[in-house]
Amino acid sequence: VRAYVDGRILFLTQRDGSIRNEMSTDRILGDLAKLGSRIALVTQPGDLVLLRVGTIEKQIELGVVPTAGVLAAHGAFWVGTADGAVVRIDGDSLTARRIPLRGARGAVVGLSSDQRGILVSCGDGRLYALGQSGSPRWHKEGLGDLVGAPAEAADIVGASDRRGRVHFFSGSDGRPVGVAELDGEPRGGLSAANGVFVAGLRSGRLWVYSARDKALQVDADLGGDARFRPTILGDGRIAVAARDGKMHLCVLPK
Repeated sequence: VRAYVDGRILFLTQRDGSIRNEMSTDRILGDLAKLGSRIALVTQPGDLVLLRVGTIEKQIELGVVPTAGVLAAHGAFWVGTADGAVVRIDGDSLTARRIPLRGARGAVVGLSSDQRGILVSCGDGRLYALGQSGSPRWHKEGLGDLVGAPAEAADIVGASDRRGRVHFFSGSDGRPVGVAELDGEPRGGLSAANGVFVAGLRSGRLWVYSARDKALQVDADLGGDARFRPTILGDGRIAVAARDGKMHLCVLPK
């Protein structure tokens, strides 16, 4: 499936990438998310659109203004909202439940998952760790102007602000465990896998930090502004889309 911001949805064949079907919806916010055989997207008016078997299966009106696109994790779809809450859509019943974030006064700017549940960052400098059902685990505040998604690596949770500072916390109880400097704003926040945090900066640099060693592994100039959060492909490979129209494929050091 390929989706465009303007609402176009293309269903492609796996064999050769040819178009199998084409549909349209309202303007799309964020990326697609897959849970089982369903693929979900969120529209800017506030609908969750479920795709299945080459067509639109269902459209669910969320009744909120979405600000962070859909995440699929722990048997549900999750959407961040403008009023400091998340909506959990159960993967089986497809019932939607709004979960207010205690004390939040800003919009949700990023969502990710860890082994225990969901991580949520808000623009007012608050970071929340929720359980798999949405119950509160711990939260932190006063973290500055958070940007994009938080991430978890080696049971350490990281969240970044626009000034380029990354705050690290214990994934189990939220205890502060350190900070690191990016020296620039990361596009879309942080990605993480295999014990490392990854960020693509507006300045065109790729930043890779080892959670286990608490040390910088990579600080490389890619020669172009990173447009989105880096994607970790597995086998130590990272894909970064840059302004120059190129896709950079990088391999992490072992």
